[in-house]
Amino acid sequence: MIRLNSVKIGNSGHEKLPEKEPDRIDVIKRKLSKKASKLLKIGLSDIDNVIIRKHSIDARKKPEIMDVYVIDVSVNIKGLSEEKIIKKSGCKFAAVVSEKIYRFPCNRKEDEALKRETKGASRPIIIGAGPAGLFCAYELAMAGYCPIVLERGYDIDKRHDAVEAFWKGGKLMPEGNVQFGEGGAGTFSDGKLNTMIKDKNGLGLECLKIFHRYGASEDILFESKPHIGTDVLRTVIKNIRNEIISHGGDFYFETRVTELLINNGKIEGVRCMDGKEFKSDVVVLAIGHSARDTFYALKDQGLNMEPKAFAIGLRVEHEQTLINKSQYGIENPTSLPPSPYKVTARSSDERGVYSFCMCPGGYVVNASSEDGRLCVNGMSYSGRDGKNANSAIVVTIEPSDFGGDDVLSGVEFQRNLEEKAYKLADGKVPVEYFDDFKCGVDILTKKEGGADVSEENTALINSINEHGKEERNQPCIKGIWEFAPVHEILPLRINRSIVEGMEHFGRMIEGFDNDEALLSGIESRTSSPVRINRDDNLEAIGIEGLYPSGEGAGYAGGITSAAMDGMKVAERIAMHYRSGKDYYRNIMKKRREELPSDEKEKLDECITDNLLSLEEYKETENILIFNSFGSEASTISIINKALSENKKVFCPKITDTKARKMEFVQISSPDELTEGKYSIPEPVYNSSSVTYKKDMGKAIIVLPGLVFDNFGNRIGYGGGYYDNYMKLFENELHNGNMNSIAIGYDFQHTLDDLSGYMSGDDIKANIVITDKEIYRS
Repeated sequence: MIRLNSVKIGNSGHEKLPEKEPDRIDVIKRKLSKKASKLLKIGLSDIDNVIIRKHSIDARKKPEIMDVYVIDVSVNIKGLSEEKIIKKSGCKFAAVVSEKIYRFPCNRKEDEALKRETKGASRPIIIGAGPAGLFCAYELAMAGYCPIVLERGYDIDKRHDAVEAFWKGGKLMPEGNVQFGEGGAGTFSDGKLNTMIKDKNGLGLECLKIFHRYGASEDILFESKPHIGTDVLRTVIKNIRNEIISHGGDFYFETRVTELLINNGKIEGVRCMDGKEFKSDVVVLAIGHSARDTFYALKDQGLNMEPKAFAIGLRVEHEQTLINKSQYGIENPTSLPPSPYKVTARSSDERGVYSFCMCPGGYVVNASSEDGRLCVNGMSYSGRDGKNANSAIVVTIEPSDFGGDDVLSGVEFQRNLEEKAYKLADGKVPVEYFDDFKCGVDILTKKEGGADVSEENTALINSINEHGKEERNQPCIKGIWEFAPVHEILPLRINRSIVEGMEHFGRMIEGFDNDEALLSGIESRTSSPVRINRDDNLEAIGIEGLYPSGEGAGYAGGITSAAMDGMKVAERIAMHYRSGKDYYRNIMKKRREELPSDEKEKLDECITDNLLSLEEYKETENILIFNSFGSEASTISIINKALSENKKVFCPKITDTKARKMEFVQISSPDELTEGKYSIPEPVYNSSSVTYKKDMGKAIIVLPGLVFDNFGNRIGYGGGYYDNYMKLFENELHNGNMNSIAIGYDFQHTLDDLSGYMSGDDIKANIVITDKEIYRS
């Protein structure tokens, strides 16, 4: 495919596009096809397909607004390669690319050797049905591992009803609220799907594809700031759950885990509140950031945890037309989405102040999960058609601010502030206009200095009490709310930072700091206050088989990052259940065979460059190297380079299939190689052939393989030829006269220790080279 970057289409803000998604996207693709044909100087009929990869809005020269696209174009012109089309067109922002496709590393259904019964293992248990737990369960279910999901909260329908009832003044349900239940805390949010995580393996795109597959709109695949909306997200979550069940998974709602069953540093299962036990040697701890009682239970069980920085603050609301006017120059555009914003600043005491979870056309919601404590969050429906825009304006909090040395001191810090917020308006969401908030902060500052502020304070309280009678902008809040002195909730130093931040943002977005801005609080659940430490294998420190994952464990900061972390954990669990070398051989063979030829060529060049850069290569005269065949990393460039440098090049010739023996025969050109055993090109071997001997001096031997680890362990094709050959040179390998170098693609490298799969006859490689790294054992 040909990728075109920065393809611009003007948008007046009042363009007419179909309302339905498929029709709207089809119209956009037709416009982009016309643009592509002009840029590439080809006919419209020469374009087979256009895929939108990214869309953003450039409003820097408002009201002249541009839709900016990154697109991939499939062309079909006989006799012209994509490279030639680009060269002929002279287009400077065109390049040939191949699609990055995510593949789960193994599939139990495809490999009978993966049956867990051979290891006496049971089904994996996942605690929590938020994004991390749900996506972990999805990947495992689709690969045939039949996970069990234990969720303390309600299923999505019962949860929705409980939350709606609470917002209308009903009772807070401790296990069915904005924080707890199927879908996690993100279910009652804007449904943002953007993430700052680098996506080198295609996890993020796969995550978005899954959301789209089960009900989200197609535009999440390319929007720079994708979102689903709480209404659509509920449907998507239910669809994913049903898919997991259809593939052998099970869900247990209203099932709260109270204890991990651990024996000799290994997980054996879990015990629930009702006394029921689920046994397994694999447990995923995908709890949410508000599972405070679980944090305390884990602390009592001795899990390795540490306090973590997070942020606290208040929700701010503005009329959406104000934000649109500032960002677009248009108050009510019809062909532009309600404008988002992202603002950051640094306060005078060097604290970070920034917007968090911005919800265009959204609502502030009562997000409480504990009796007597109150917190808020932001939420949008898919249409983002609410009157107000809102976001959290938060301030960074470090563990040193918590006021205690306990690992859970951050939890108590949150709780104390939430109790103040609850008492301020008797359980209602407290709201205050920004002019009153500033006045209150000023009064508190004077009071801190010893001044008598009783008259000023009385006047402020009277002003707050009168606001319900005035024609000012009113809040959009899900839950019962009341005007109250919000400035009394947070520590004074945090209030000052918020005032400074708001005033700074007012210079960025006109009207941001006006008197009509509404503040409500407290926003205290921005992220987890603790991290459950895990090792390089993603297992909890000191507990084999326990995998902390997602936001509650401290490894994510939103829906997408949590889902991606769950998917990474699923990969590790699949590795846990692997059985023998056959798993690796089957998977890596398949991945190599599916590698696009143009991408393979680029990766081969990188491997060649990495090998030629080695001092071991530069210092040796003898190169013992295999002849690449099929999907193997190519060695032809290495062979030609070594020959051009007058090095002696030896290639393998199988001499005895029964004894698994071979010799390395010197060649002067790759043309001397002919088809031999297993259809692999081999040199001619006769009485006049020169084979490598120990007395010829230093050598490197380049090894093929399917999987390599950091320790030089190598899984080959099972023949044993190379190990048998290298046994003849054990002393030389030990003293450095011969260096063994394994080469392969970076996806063939694993962080797992493969030593458990090595026999006494297997010999390690000194160096492993991939297209990305050089690993020395």
